Amino acid sequence: MGNCCSVSSASTVEHLGTRHAPPALGVSNRVVYPPQNAGDVQVVVRSAKWAANAAERTPAVVKLTPQHAFVALFDGLGDRGDSIAAFCRNCVYEVFLECCLLSQGDLSAALKATFAKLDERLLSSPHVPAQVKAASGASGVIAYIDLATQQCLVANVGQAHCLLGRIVGSFNAKLPEGFFLSADHTLSNKGERVRVHKRTLSDPEGGGGAAGATTQLVDGVELVQGVTQLTRALGFASCKQQRSAKRGGAISCTAEVTEHRLTPTDQHLIIGSSGLWDVLGPQDAALRSHFYEKMVMTEAAKAAAAAAAAGQEGSPPLSPSTRQPNTAEHLVLYGASKVADRLTRETCQVEPLSVADLMQIPFERPPPRDPAAAAGEAGQGESSDAAAGEEEEEPAPFIRRELHGDLAAVVVSLRWQSLSMDDQMRAVLAAAAAQRAATAAGGGGGKGGQGGEEEYMRRRAQALWGQVRMLAEFHRVYRRTLLRRWWDAADQVYRHGKIRARGLQDRILSEQAQQVANLRASAGSPSSSWRGKQAASNKLRESVSGRTPASTAKQPSLRGSVDAGQTR
Repeated sequence: MGNCCSVSSASTVEHLGTRHAPPALGVSNRVVYPPQNAGDVQVVVRSAKWAANAAERTPAVVKLTPQHAFVALFDGLGDRGDSIAAFCRNCVYEVFLECCLLSQGDLSAALKATFAKLDERLLSSPHVPAQVKAASGASGVIAYIDLATQQCLVANVGQAHCLLGRIVGSFNAKLPEGFFLSADHTLSNKGERVRVHKRTLSDPEGGGGAAGATTQLVDGVELVQGVTQLTRALGFASCKQQRSAKRGGAISCTAEVTEHRLTPTDQHLIIGSSGLWDVLGPQDAALRSHFYEKMVMTEAAKAAAAAAAAGQEGSPPLSPSTRQPNTAEHLVLYGASKVADRLTRETCQVEPLSVADLMQIPFERPPPRDPAAAAGEAGQGESSDAAAGEEEEEPAPFIRRELHGDLAAVVVSLRWQSLSMDDQMRAVLAAAAAQRAATAAGGGGGKGGQGGEEEYMRRRAQALWGQVRMLAEFHRVYRRTLLRRWWDAADQVYRHGKIRARGLQDRILSEQAQQVANLRASAGSPSSSWRGKQAASNKLRESVSGRTPASTAKQPSLRGSVDAGQTR
């Protein structure tokens, strides 16, 4: 689907040769785990990664048993964050099992204790240097699925998230949507910002100064104590100095746990690193996962029906697109294509960059050349200088860490047997089409190898046409989703405006009523009101003309005539 499927992990050797290890260039750690059946649901786990750091390779920890599915992903942060993430991956499952025994069946408490104990073991480990633990850390997310009760628990710290992709709507209005089951623990979260300020400023021993300074601006970016944007993370020992017996530092390792009971409308659990969610939105990930697996399952059903209709071992080979799918690899490549599009816009390239172009970007810049060695080489002949100038490569303008973070994803696909009516109908239609194709091929037999080659090309063309149709359907649903989100936003703005207008109208009416009440209280009866105004006007006239009260008393006829006229 789209240009993100045009480059696979096998094509990385063709582009860059042996300059780096091939798995680190494109998609690495492409793993499809065996499916695990539990009741009416089948769990399939797939993982993949597009690395931004050459040192870190393994994206996640996956443990599948007949009782549960355990997935943990850690994303390193800082200069040596890969060391922190590797330490957490090596210990997380062992620590989780220990916490499960101590929690006596409370999985939510066990997950929280897992992060706390993992951070404690990390900070006290002699195998990790102190300077690494002080300025580096890791985000983490753990997804636990109880296959017997179909209960899902997600715990996370930092910016590593777990997304739930599910089908909403009914009949022809069915749409896949994505919902995060994890929280964002950064300063952009208002609740986390308030929590950090309360955690540090309420410490009686904080005393202000460097310890009391909660956030600092570094190059225009607000950081917690000038170290990181995260408010919860593993590591970062410099922000976790125990200044009192009750409170720690600004950054916490307390995980936030979300519980969710899986239903037949749930399709995927997508566990991704912070680099993946920087380029992919929840709706993009849910739509891509849904349509990619739908396309692959449709092609697989057609291939199986064709093989069953042929009934011979020498049947034409399957199309390459019907190989075992990896939804995680598809999402990672889609994220890489997003990075390439963003780089095209930022660098104002005439031709759009592709994923293959992104592979050419190195992990590190080459070290600068020694001036003495360069001067020695310059003393050689002009011919050798010319040859050296031709062979010398320009330094790379970018490295991968400057463009994106690690694009790591683990996709847990949920295949429900109770919703297999569409799959059964699809299989019946595919079998009927394969039977018609086999009958047509048998009527025109005698072509030998040429007929098998034509059959293979026909099936390959059908597979490509199916991809085009699925891509068109994806964009149609995506436009419909965007339109619905636009209408929802417009409706929300209208409702908020209506509420504000009603409140403003009520306030204006109350102010008018208060003004009327004040006028009535100050004015009194109509006659006294007129006499009070008349007396005030007389006093004003006296002060202006300089008359005395005695002089005003000499004009009773004028005032009496005015009073008589008013009385009439």
